Amino acid sequence: MKRLGYLDLTKGIGIFLVVLGHATFVNEKVITWVFSFHMPLFFIVSGILLAKKDFSQITMREFLYGKLETMIVPYLFFSITYSLIDILSVYFKQISMRDLKINLICTGTFSGSGPLWFLTTLFFCEILFVFLVKHLGEKKAIAASVLLSCIGFATNRFFAPVFELSKENLRRYFLLSFPFELIRCMICLIFIVVPFMLIKVISRRYPKNEAFLDDSHKITIKNRSICLISGVFLLVLTAYLAGFNSNIDIHNLDYGNVALFLLNAGLGSFGLILICRCLPSNKLLTPIIFWGKNSLTIMATHLNFYILFLGNVIAYKINPYIRHAKEYVLLFNILLITMLIETILILLLNRFLPRAVGKRKNPQ
Repeated sequence: MKRLGYLDLTKGIGIFLVVLGHATFVNEKVITWVFSFHMPLFFIVSGILLAKKDFSQITMREFLYGKLETMIVPYLFFSITYSLIDILSVYFKQISMRDLKINLICTGTFSGSGPLWFLTTLFFCEILFVFLVKHLGEKKAIAASVLLSCIGFATNRFFAPVFELSKENLRRYFLLSFPFELIRCMICLIFIVVPFMLIKVISRRYPKNEAFLDDSHKITIKNRSICLISGVFLLVLTAYLAGFNSNIDIHNLDYGNVALFLLNAGLGSFGLILICRCLPSNKLLTPIIFWGKNSLTIMATHLNFYILFLGNVIAYKINPYIRHAKEYVLLFNILLITMLIETILILLLNRFLPRAVGKRKNPQ
């Protein structure tokens, strides 16, 4: 399927927000706003892309194989690399042996060590939803998925406290890790279903507007203005509403108020998508689109490969030579250096280990 540039741009901004959320010197309100939608955004983009697929032309086996190649192979590659880094960290007494064992348990149970939880959760969500679509049809699959998400939210209320306590006993933690991953998948399934349903509705009820979802469609100035104003409004509204909820951590299924969690995730994600859809092609956006195409690598490496940490170290080294607005300039330098290092790493991995990061023969 042809890549959609505005979705790559959306993912590029989204992954930058992920890095921003983990950086220092970021205002607490900004972090709360970013965390309210930055991870659901990637699930929503996947839901839009699934809606663009013709599942009558692809078998379940072919779809599964494709996702194993683009998600599980990178998961295994980065998991093994994480384990090697953790072993070195134990040797240099940066983490404890218990931390290493917990990370290995997360890897083995597919709940994911660090940010790798996203890969397995998205994998299981997509496989489950496509399986339902092919066996039940779209309408029943959507209804079943919504029901599963509701069950996931209800189950998590009782399971989350038990799982948190299980960390005191590694054997119990091992037994409960995969069920916890399944609950996370059930909850995140809603972020696949809603955009899938919306795109299908637009395509069927408003066939003249279907081309709006394709990069080849020329958007009028009026429609660009509507998208921009709507997108900005939704993001501002998300920033306001996010303040009424706690900080979101989907990895640990800490989402506070369910209604606010779902509302902010949808408003923020669709707000950003609308803004990116209305932006005209511009060479200045090329680096961000590149990050979007390689968001998986940035997601997996910016923390556990200590790239953000390295960005901090270098930025601090040059900070004494900057006299004005040091805190803001320092944050800018941290992010700039981090993304530059990420860009170099992406180019190297795409060139020498494309399969390991989910790229096929001709990576873009």
